[in-house]
Amino acid sequence: MKKSLLLLFFLTLPLLLFSQEKGKLWIELDGTYWEKSLDNTGNLTAEKERFGSIRPYLGLGIGKGWSLGLMGNYQSYDLQQEELIGLRAIYSDTPDDSGFYPVVDYTQVQYPIGMTNEFFGFGAFVQKSLALGKKTSLNFNFYGLREKSENGNFEVYPNYSSSWYYPCLNCLSYYPGPYRFGFEESNWRFGLDLAFAYELKSWMKLGVRANFLEFRKQSVLFDDEYIMGATDAYLPYPNYEYMAISNYYGDRYDFGSAVTREGVRISLLFLPF
Repeated sequence: MKKSLLLLFFLTLPLLLFSQEKGKLWIELDGTYWEKSLDNTGNLTAEKERFGSIRPYLGLGIGKGWSLGLMGNYQSYDLQQEELIGLRAIYSDTPDDSGFYPVVDYTQVQYPIGMTNEFFGFGAFVQKSLALGKKTSLNFNFYGLREKSENGNFEVYPNYSSSWYYPCLNCLSYYPGPYRFGFEESNWRFGLDLAFAYELKSWMKLGVRANFLEFRKQSVLFDDEYIMGATDAYLPYPNYEYMAISNYYGDRYDFGSAVTREGVRISLLFLPF
């Protein structure tokens, strides 16, 4: 993070110097937050999805409605994923010669799973602004972002309906969990933001912005020994089920509108110089 901040400073310094001679320097901050309830959830599962982000922009006008600059993106999310399919052992009613109850079959069970993370990324942009009137404008923002975090977690909500489970009397709730599996996440984003801005003051504008079109490569990595150990120690299904969890790791690609995934953002644009 320190290296990224130093790099941002040295990239910003030429813009500050250049802006004093050639163009107008502007600062913009936009953000979004949404939270929605999930259907068919109970006391043992996640009940809501949450997403929030803040993007700062530092831009320099270079003439005829064009600007270029640097941007960042702080993002925090807690999103439901496809349910994890696992197996539960069915034991015989009759013990064997050693006094143990042998496994006679397996039944399939489903475990709700969530994906949570928060991170900050840096990027650059080129913006084209079209005047719609004296105080309104339509802005097209072409951007590229690089994001990385080591704070991610997959949260597995176990199914406690089996008769062998006894609540933990010393826990904060009757049902411990969810079980968390850490991961690292890195993203590449390239896209087009579309924004509508209205001038409130000569030095400030209010806007609405959305990721109209975006390509995203999301890479999720994990420590093989870590997840094997966690599976052996905690998860109430056979060890080889870690293979099902590992299906969530690797690269994901999506291209299209990011409005449904990240929502519409409210922005404030400042022109202090």
